[in-house]
Amino acid sequence: MKEMIKIGIIGCGGMAGAHLGGLKDLKEEGVDKFEVVAICDVDEEQVKKFAKVCEEKLSITPLCFTNYEEMLSKVELDAVDIVTPHQSHHRIALDCLSSKKHIFIEKPLAIVPSLGREMISSAKDKGLKLAVAEDYRLSPGNIAVKKMIEEGLIGKPYFTTKAYGGVGSGIFCGTPWRHMKEMGGAGVIFDNGVHDADLFLYWLGDIDEVFSYNKIFEKKRSDENREIFPTSEDTDATILKFKGGALGHWLCSWAAHGKDFHYCLIYGSKGRISLAPFEVNLDDGTKLEGEEIVSRYAEGIRKNGVATELEAFAVSIIEDKEPAVGGEQALKAMAVSFAALESAMTHQPVKVENILEGKAKVYEESVIMAYGSS
Repeated sequence: MKEMIKIGIIGCGGMAGAHLGGLKDLKEEGVDKFEVVAICDVDEEQVKKFAKVCEEKLSITPLCFTNYEEMLSKVELDAVDIVTPHQSHHRIALDCLSSKKHIFIEKPLAIVPSLGREMISSAKDKGLKLAVAEDYRLSPGNIAVKKMIEEGLIGKPYFTTKAYGGVGSGIFCGTPWRHMKEMGGAGVIFDNGVHDADLFLYWLGDIDEVFSYNKIFEKKRSDENREIFPTSEDTDATILKFKGGALGHWLCSWAAHGKDFHYCLIYGSKGRISLAPFEVNLDDGTKLEGEEIVSRYAEGIRKNGVATELEAFAVSIIEDKEPAVGGEQALKAMAVSFAALESAMTHQPVKVENILEGKAKVYEESVIMAYGSS
């Protein structure tokens, strides 16, 4: 049984640093399952900088590449961590799977659902693990919410409302490609939104149907270095119908000026859960807050969700188990976001199942067209 997994990292930007932080935490805990033997990025300077970070955090000196195909052909690897912009996920993943490598990949799974399905099928056919980085559900707070709902603390779930916004006319995370359909697939409801969708599914179960409106309010965005003209929506207003009977309201925006906002509430027949601030209010007068909730319902849960999902990825390979979030779970979250995008384009309610099965794909086809012409 393999105890140390040789892994290569493709993409050395911002989120790769978070993945490295997860590996560092595991090493410090004595859960040292990975050996980072190679790293790759198309930007040679970025590779060199990231190599130094690897040396500082993990005390290792990885081999450096600017071409992932060369890395795959020259280095003995068991697995690959893909941390690249959305539009390259499927191509890199399929090449890595063809090279018999297990995959840990940043969210979203792919730029469109059909490519996600292809990745899942390839991994299954080759008997390889496909794990998706979806750390939000692994945080102590979100695990506590799941447990409180399962134990019936707030009774039967009635509805949830989640809203957040910011950015104004700036560039989200300093990454222009996130605002471009041909590179990111969609805007806020897909980039941020797959996290939200995954949490909705985790807390309240499968979503049956979605209805949505969206807009591009900010036709031009800029920062100190550049100016861009977005092709993806920056604001979405969506209604969710859960199979279990609950309803949901979901508002997200990258066009909020003046002051950011963020709240999430889940109401049931006996009370409510609020995530910002984190508290529980019940009809009988009971009130729980912050750390008290975590100590009751998520005691001992590691705070670094990236470390948790990486450990689960290692265990999935070594013991042939399922990862924390596999391809099919990630595809479900994608399908919720794409159902909203499909609805906004067709002006009709959309079944999430129809997105998963490829029966509703007007929006997906618009992404493929934009991607092909870019």
